Amino acid sequence: IRADYIRTARAKGTPELRVVYRHALMNALLKESLLMNAITNWFKRNASTILTCIGAGGMAYVYKGRDTLLDRYVAIKVLKPEYTQNEKFVENFIKESQAAAQLNNPNIVGVYDVGNAGRIHYIVMELVTGRPLSDIIKEKGKLEYSEAIRISKQVLKML
Repeated sequence: IRADYIRTARAKGTPELRVVYRHALMNALLKESLLMNAITNWFKRNASTILTCIGAGGMAYVYKGRDTLLDRYVAIKVLKPEYTQNEKFVENFIKESQAAAQLNNPNIVGVYDVGNAGRIHYIVMELVTGRPLSDIIKEKGKLEYSEAIRISKQVLKML
């Protein structure tokens, strides 16, 4: 079902179109639920537990998890199902994990594990708590000079 057709269904609100919209929404939720079940089952067998989804980007979901073997919280980045069929996306995902694993800096998250379970490609990383800089800037508007310099120094240390 095309996205523009679904938006029209929701906007116009006719009973028939609302059914189509509900059907598309339920399919999306089911697909997400099946993915979450597959990921959770795999990680349970491998000493990790998925706790909750904490974000999504263009090509991956990020979950908060628990490494039960080492007793620590982790971030688990999982390639979205729609990209697992595309070799270029899978290759880029693997290159990203390899590049990140080569870095060792207190301002860059550590990579603990990389792999796949069938078509589920994942990166297990250090979980960093806090707020994204973009949220802080949206909330405060302009940053004070001292705060901007402090943040800039941290960014420059990574280079």
